[in-house]
Amino acid sequence: MNDLNQALDLLLRAHRRYYTIHESAPAPFQAHAEFHMAEEQVFLTRNIKLNEVESSEYVYFALEEMLTPERLTALDEAAWRLGSAHFAPAWGRKGMDVVLVILTNELSAEAAQMIPRLRRSLSAGLSLKGWSNYRLIAMELPSGRVACNRLGRRLEKVLRNSLNTKERTTK
Repeated sequence: MNDLNQALDLLLRAHRRYYTIHESAPAPFQAHAEFHMAEEQVFLTRNIKLNEVESSEYVYFALEEMLTPERLTALDEAAWRLGSAHFAPAWGRKGMDVVLVILTNELSAEAAQMIPRLRRSLSAGLSLKGWSNYRLIAMELPSGRVACNRLGRRLEKVLRNSLNTKERTTK
């Protein structure tokens, strides 16, 4: 488990620049991070707002000795439940993403096959009042093998750069 904790420390260090890190995360997670961005465009004075955009992301980090389908389901449901609780539809709300990053010593074949099928999303007012997407990525540390859902693919490069691992993707 020591290697998992070291990998988590590297990931959290990489996220600190842009995210607010909470190392006391709700169970079953070891840490979580939040990113918030608000932007507005005004016309002549601040009284006339042309556009106001708010975006946020909630990242949950889990460490598992062996990732089984049952444990994956529990982590998946917990991350979506905790992350989507922050979803509050409003005009000007752009997006609110939920991300689950799982570091494991052993990724079972069944769990690796399940991961690409785990997709979730929310939409309010035909996406005019905001939307939420779900990204999931799991990495088996000893081999560097990665499994992710469609939206989680773009996280692979960040994860590999943060942990200094070689490329080996399971799709």
